[in-house]
Amino acid sequence: MAAFRILGLGLDFPAISKELGVEPSLTRRKGEHGLAQTTQSEDVWCIDSPHSRSEPLDIHIKSLRRILMPHYDFLRGLQGKYDLSVYCGITIQGDRGQFLVPPDALRLFVELGIDMDLSLIFSGYSDLEAVNADAANAIDPLRSEGSDASFEVSGNPLDVSQIARTLGIGSSQTQRPGDAGFSGKLSPTNFWFLAAPVSRSSELDAHLRWFGTKLLPHVEFLKSLKTQCEMLIKCNFVTRSDTGGVVISAEGLKAMTELDINLDFNAFLIWRELTKASE
Repeated sequence: MAAFRILGLGLDFPAISKELGVEPSLTRRKGEHGLAQTTQSEDVWCIDSPHSRSEPLDIHIKSLRRILMPHYDFLRGLQGKYDLSVYCGITIQGDRGQFLVPPDALRLFVELGIDMDLSLIFSGYSDLEAVNADAANAIDPLRSEGSDASFEVSGNPLDVSQIARTLGIGSSQTQRPGDAGFSGKLSPTNFWFLAAPVSRSSELDAHLRWFGTKLLPHVEFLKSLKTQCEMLIKCNFVTRSDTGGVVISAEGLKAMTELDINLDFNAFLIWRELTKASE
């Protein structure tokens, strides 16, 4: 699901609804009780995506973008005085999940200069106790708690050396057809992989903003390269909490919208510690 939120003090609820031409899904005033009986610290005006929660995340975001796009000037006028963001909620069945967010959905955040507030809820992971624990929780050693991100290019033909020369940075790994990949399987294509050299303890947004500094100066080259290959930015997020998430800034999402490539998000829960703590 996804929801667009305006938060601050002294919000004019009727004026916002009239300007955007839509009735809010939720309004609350400072001091009122919110979710879980928490006291609201500021006013909030919110609209939810009209789609079913079972729909992919990008469907929800694109629906909000269609509603908000004709009113960007009004919304930009609110920025600075109020806090605007889009809350995105994902429920993951098990201890790991993967989803793609295409660039046409990510453009909402970049166009308005607002954060993507991504909340993750892992459910059903305790059922994994019924299977071998080592196999169920076999997370790559590099995937200790924290975040990492990589830029991946694959295709035939593909001059991997040209990519490194143009970007002025060496790859973290290259593969030729027939080389063993990360999983041990033979690669069917040429592959160029660059990991952001940012600490795993840093916020995911820092990894993505690093790619912006390295990729955006070469947009034209990368766009021409994209006509003959596949590109994506992959993010891995590993947590010990079954509720939580990440906040990604508009700056962190800009490389994907400028290059017209997908954000491939992978979330992992280290759940054995949670199970032991509850015993």
